[in-house]
Amino acid sequence: MSICSPCTKTIPIAYCSDAVYVADWIAGVGIAVQVYWKNTATGRMHHEALTTAADGKVSITFDGIMEGSSYELWINSSTAVTNAKEAFYMPETTDSVTCITVNFNRVQDVTVAESKIEAA
Repeated sequence: MSICSPCTKTIPIAYCSDAVYVADWIAGVGIAVQVYWKNTATGRMHHEALTTAADGKVSITFDGIMEGSSYELWINSSTAVTNAKEAFYMPETTDSVTCITVNFNRVQDVTVAESKIEAA
């Protein structure tokens, strides 16, 4: 696997639940899409068929994501062609891309206690 991915590289995507917001679909809302992500080290590919949310957001649920691993992710609207990469917006932007290279970082619940240091 080449380290020179043709995909747009992103900062790691942090997530707390089993659903991760990964893109905004350019073609609109309520559209059936196919989301693919491939581990760049192992070549193992995952797929999820879903419908874009009311705001056009695309969120995936997944099993087996490996912490610290790099993934290529792309979306298309055809069930017939796996490797067709259609344009989408990166999350919360209007930057159009056809695939992204990303790491997923699971965030654990952490309770932080506040404390004050007072002068004696």
